[in-house]
Amino acid sequence: MSKFSIKAKIVLATTIVLGLVFVGFSIVIYQKAKSAYFGRLDARLEGYAEKIRGEVEEQYYEKRFPDAADFRDLRAEGLAGSFLRLSDQQGQVIFADSILTGQPFKPWDAINPRQFTFEDVAIANDRYRSLWARVEAEDRDRYSVQIVVPLTEVEAALKLLQLLFLFGVPVALAISAGAVYGIVTTAFRPLSAMVQTAERISASNLSERVASPETHDEVFALASTLNTMMERIEQAFKSQKQFIADASHEIRTPLAIIRSELEYAQKEIAEVASNESIEAALDEVDRLKKLSDDLLLLAKLDSASLTMKLQTVRLDELLADCVKRMKPIADTKRVTLALTVHDVAEIHGDEDKLRSAILNLLDNAIKYSKNGGTVDIISRSNGRDVEVTVCDHGEGIAPEEVEHVFERFHRAASSRSQHDGSGLGLAIVRRILEVHKGSVSVRSKIGEGSTFTIALPGPISQ
Repeated sequence: MSKFSIKAKIVLATTIVLGLVFVGFSIVIYQKAKSAYFGRLDARLEGYAEKIRGEVEEQYYEKRFPDAADFRDLRAEGLAGSFLRLSDQQGQVIFADSILTGQPFKPWDAINPRQFTFEDVAIANDRYRSLWARVEAEDRDRYSVQIVVPLTEVEAALKLLQLLFLFGVPVALAISAGAVYGIVTTAFRPLSAMVQTAERISASNLSERVASPETHDEVFALASTLNTMMERIEQAFKSQKQFIADASHEIRTPLAIIRSELEYAQKEIAEVASNESIEAALDEVDRLKKLSDDLLLLAKLDSASLTMKLQTVRLDELLADCVKRMKPIADTKRVTLALTVHDVAEIHGDEDKLRSAILNLLDNAIKYSKNGGTVDIISRSNGRDVEVTVCDHGEGIAPEEVEHVFERFHRAASSRSQHDGSGLGLAIVRRILEVHKGSVSVRSKIGEGSTFTIALPGPISQ
């Protein structure tokens, strides 16, 4: 049951409880009805038995016992099809309707002298209700009387009641389940809307809020709590983004000043050791500048007020430009950049941001390629999307690291962490692809290299 939703659990539990209640009430009602039917029938049998007793006493008093004609004329109301048998203490039949001829007798001692005895008997494959009683004559129990009446009407009424329960309970249960489902669905509708809203909320639209129902109930309290929590989270994100943006922006100026001063000192100082220190300091300044630029770019990409300069971009020309820009860096490691364009495609996008994403991928591939290796850049279109794969044949990524490579500031504990970098390049790539409604994925194997695949919606023309 743990696999079901809360709504399904409520409907199922309610249906089971109602089913048990309906079945319980049906059993109680059936037993009560059966008791009432038999009680009414037994009361009529008792009335008829009293008439028989009175008739026997009357015939004794008039000295005409037994008068079979009077017994045959004596009938009770509401006992259609009843039959009578009168016998003495030894079981000798004094009067009997034909259907009771030859039927077993109840022993004299088994007949209660003070009250009537009832039982159900089968005669000629039919079921009858039977009454046994003693009959007085001249103030002494002298005879026994048996009256039987068919149970056809009672059994028909009980059968009809069974059919009503058999079909009525499932119908009532289905109606109840439908009503419960409707009520639960209505009650959960605000929660469903809240879930849909919560699913849409991300770091880029934290200003969105869940709708609060008009009724001031538990759901209203939940919505208010969630909205209050989202306000705190939004303020925290804004503060974090603003801090990153401000810090990145403010760091650029002192870094530029430090670099200028170091370059001046490098020209003025002739000592080799000092120049080496200055050169190392300049490298670190460059790394800090790259880090501040990346942080500022990520802050802009995360901003809700991000502006996109959408235009038609020739992807093959963009890739060729990126390869040209990265060639000097690749040459330092004697890495060959091999560009293959299978389909010429045009897409809608921000050319500068897409260029930044591709340059980061190429820089990453060159960095982790072996000296003298090759980086393959392949572009193709499948009619719906445009894919660009960047494949290096270098160190590869450990399986446990693959799912983390796009996280910000992630640096693998393996040999990849020995290379320079801030751990922001691939995070920038993923964020740029996200704002373009695209995606980026990676496949890698240790010792064989990594393949990064960019998927962009399009093309708009070929």
